[in-house]
Amino acid sequence: MKYLYLVAILALCFISCQNKNSDSLPENKKQELKKYLSDNNVYNSQGNQIYVLLHPDFCGSCTLKIQEFVKKEFSNCDDMDKTLVLSSDKEEVSQRFTNIKNLNLLTDEENELQRYDLANGLELFLVEKDGVHIKSGFINLSQIEAGMTICP
Repeated sequence: MKYLYLVAILALCFISCQNKNSDSLPENKKQELKKYLSDNNVYNSQGNQIYVLLHPDFCGSCTLKIQEFVKKEFSNCDDMDKTLVLSSDKEEVSQRFTNIKNLNLLTDEENELQRYDLANGLELFLVEKDGVHIKSGFINLSQIEAGMTICP
């Protein structure tokens, strides 16, 4: 049983570090994320918003690099409201984001992400201005190294 658990964790780590198309999330993922955010009273369909979902329990080193990337991107977008959803309560991760202006931090303590098909280990983002979709995508190391940005 422990072997299967280890294989599953390694598979999720491998998947989360793989190259995904960052141009746009599939429409169903956008809708699932919006529904999750709405149900948790943090979705604003009218403002300038950046939403990011991170899974701090997957793939240690790549997750840390992704967190640092998101922190830098958030710092570059002072004029936008930001919501960071963490799939688990990790004190060191939430501490990393404490000085970010206009940040709403949401931790999925009840494992609700599973109900919305968002507990798959893939980091993702959604950017909207005045309720209009600007961009969205998956966040991974190869895209960060290629110069990906979140802030419009």
